[in-house]
Amino acid sequence: MTEPGQQNHLCCPGSYFATCQSLVAISFPSLNRNTTRSSAWTVTWSTVLFQSFSSKVSGRAVSSPKEAESKNEDDDSDNHPGAGGNSGTMIVDATCAPSNIRYPQDVSRLNEARESAEKLLDVLHDPADGKKPRTYRQRARKDYLKYVRCRKHTAKMTRKAIGKQLTYLRRALNAVDGKLSLGKSLTTRQMERLDTIRTVYAQQKYMYDNRTHSVPDRIVSLSQPFVRPIVRGKAGKPVEFGAKLDISVVDGWTRLEFCSFDAYNEAGNLQEMAERFREREGHYPSRILADKIY
Repeated sequence: MTEPGQQNHLCCPGSYFATCQSLVAISFPSLNRNTTRSSAWTVTWSTVLFQSFSSKVSGRAVSSPKEAESKNEDDDSDNHPGAGGNSGTMIVDATCAPSNIRYPQDVSRLNEARESAEKLLDVLHDPADGKKPRTYRQRARKDYLKYVRCRKHTAKMTRKAIGKQLTYLRRALNAVDGKLSLGKSLTTRQMERLDTIRTVYAQQKYMYDNRTHSVPDRIVSLSQPFVRPIVRGKAGKPVEFGAKLDISVVDGWTRLEFCSFDAYNEAGNLQEMAERFREREGHYPSRILADKIY
């Protein structure tokens, strides 16, 4: 207890004072070395400092009315509706779901199409019809292995290998068409595979004749002909193969907004995503976080 007229002093050891200083994180207005006690500091406390210290320790922040008012003005929280009644934040982005396919190369794809056409020919051929049409499959396989076993593939070597595989594939397709013209039939799945092989041949023939490397709706996999190359522009993966997705995240819930195996501009779907948000919540979002392309 102190007598009237005396100032309140708090004497604490040096180590405890350091702990208090780290907790309070303020500068004391008066700090004097006690001349009578060598192991203590004498600190004069004011009402404001004591209030700040007790608030910090109890976990309650004390701020001035001016700071509180400015904080309320700058508050952008999603829980408070805006002037137009809109609230909430919607995060939108586009991504790609890669398909489990081998990286497509023209020579490998033509070789795979040729082998599939030869298997269809084996299904259609009946030994009672006579000798099987010649397709030079052993020679085609030898030419393909000769190309893939080279360490470096020049443009001239690649074009030559593609031309050979196109010739072998065209011969196999002619043999299959000849069997079909005689009344032979294939299952629905085999006919779908045959149509895919014909499309691959037409696309590769077009690119070979016109000396180009792009064609609309290019097939990159015989087993998944619906997969298209998606240009992403990322470092290390400029092109991905799979479905392109538009997703939105609201309150921790992720929704699939749009999905397509064909490449598209995601900026055209932003308005539809905002309208679907209004149908679910009854209002538009106050903020939409997206990339610059949107």
